[in-house]
Amino acid sequence: MQQRFAIPPVVRQWIFPVVIVLLIWWLQQFPGIIETYYAQGIYPYIGATLRWLFGWLPFSVGDALIAVLFVFLLFTLVQTIRRKKQYAGKLGWLKHLVQQLLKWLLWIYILFECIWGVNYYRKGSAYLLQLQPDLYTTADVDTLLNTVNARLHSLSKDSIAIRQSLTQDRQQLNEMVTVAYVNASQQYSWLALEHSSLKPNLLGPLQSYTGYGGYLFPFTGEAQVNFHAPAFTLPFTVSHEVAHQLGFGSESEANLIGYLVGKQSTSALLQYSTYAEMHDYAVSDMWVRDSVLAKQRYKEVPYMLQLHRKEMRQWVMEHKHPAQQWLNWIYERYLWSNNQPQGLQSYNRVVAWLIAYGKKYGWHQL
Repeated sequence: MQQRFAIPPVVRQWIFPVVIVLLIWWLQQFPGIIETYYAQGIYPYIGATLRWLFGWLPFSVGDALIAVLFVFLLFTLVQTIRRKKQYAGKLGWLKHLVQQLLKWLLWIYILFECIWGVNYYRKGSAYLLQLQPDLYTTADVDTLLNTVNARLHSLSKDSIAIRQSLTQDRQQLNEMVTVAYVNASQQYSWLALEHSSLKPNLLGPLQSYTGYGGYLFPFTGEAQVNFHAPAFTLPFTVSHEVAHQLGFGSESEANLIGYLVGKQSTSALLQYSTYAEMHDYAVSDMWVRDSVLAKQRYKEVPYMLQLHRKEMRQWVMEHKHPAQQWLNWIYERYLWSNNQPQGLQSYNRVVAWLIAYGKKYGWHQL
């Protein structure tokens, strides 16, 4: 009787996860399907469920999971080394360890894509707002700067109220931004926010040395924010991270959504924080095009914002650390691998979105 071909067990355990990864990569080629059936179909339930499960806890479950994973990896390494005689060959233990790690990484990647990562490949703002950010001129950037600066000057007329409402309190910021999203959802139904999940990082003040104001932990749906950053930046940072929670993966689109929510907010502080951030992005863009004009526009902002920018520069200098360049290097490659070829410059692409918005709806609508 002829013996049937048997697939080795080592190969057999890789077939299923590899097939799933290939299917995910295939699905990424169809933004329309992702937008309709995932981003606006399945994901809103996934996100709301995660925020409902973990949002009420006062600490970051995501940070705790990272700590547990680190301990687990260390335990696995120690156990594998202790039992290295059980594996064939001189480096059999190392081969086994690498295989185990790769298998775990593969399943983590699959879980990441299914829970949130596929959002990087949706149609997003271009489809929902019927906007197409095209090439723009230096004059367009200058128009944007002047428009945003006018909003800042208007808001700064009530500078006392803004200063008095500055806060680093998580609950107050959470309420401020949640109300803003509820208001914005009356115009944009896809911004409806069910349950909130805003968390401080377990690193506490040490997070300031990473150079990041916030991030989304996709496996728990928690928006992590560095509440030790200058208070005037925090409202927009929170708004940006909530945009990620709602499925906007691209950094430029999260900035755009944060802007749309902020500009319609009833909170003068959130409006101020939003326009201050947009002005920074526009000045940065202008600097590359015309540094002399950029310096001029930078100085034209209200005196209150000049003071806040001075505070921000001092805070950045106090928290500079050599590790930041390596963290930036890692993060840039993360962005590259998730459909954001501009890397860290992806954040600044919000300038193109704002100009497209201004040209379509009128600069007075910005």
